[in-house]
Amino acid sequence: MAKKAVSIAHLRELLAEREKELAGLEARRKKLGAELKQVDARIAGLTGRAKAAGRGRAAVKGGAQAGASKKPLKQAVAEVLGGTRKALGPKQIAEALPAVGYVSESKSLPVMVGQVLSAGHEFRRVARGKYRLSRSRRAGTAAGKRKETAPAAGKKSEG
Repeated sequence: MAKKAVSIAHLRELLAEREKELAGLEARRKKLGAELKQVDARIAGLTGRAKAAGRGRAAVKGGAQAGASKKPLKQAVAEVLGGTRKALGPKQIAEALPAVGYVSESKSLPVMVGQVLSAGHEFRRVARGKYRLSRSRRAGTAAGKRKETAPAAGKKSEG
């Protein structure tokens, strides 16, 4: 019986030591959490970015729509395609998006561009993986001059 009493006393001592260690670790975590919030606030002040709560990655201010530009992806893709005469693929378009003011940190931006291209009527597939603006959209861009001369040439061939 004495063995049980001694072992129970020993277990209680071990339990008390662990509880004391746990209390110290929790206090340290609380202190480090407060320090981390201060560092995050300083980073946000310097870069305009805030840490996404619980995710461990930076989030752009203004939500997930289009970064700082607030421009829809569809509109930005149309601007990229409107600025070139060449047919472009989703990866090329994704690389050109920052030039028209669309900012994204997404790793899957070319995939999202591909979805916009395949779903939109403003875009025409001219070859496998290559797209241009459809003719109706191109009329409103710098290519509008070519459209003015094209019907005139067509009328001459008719008459």
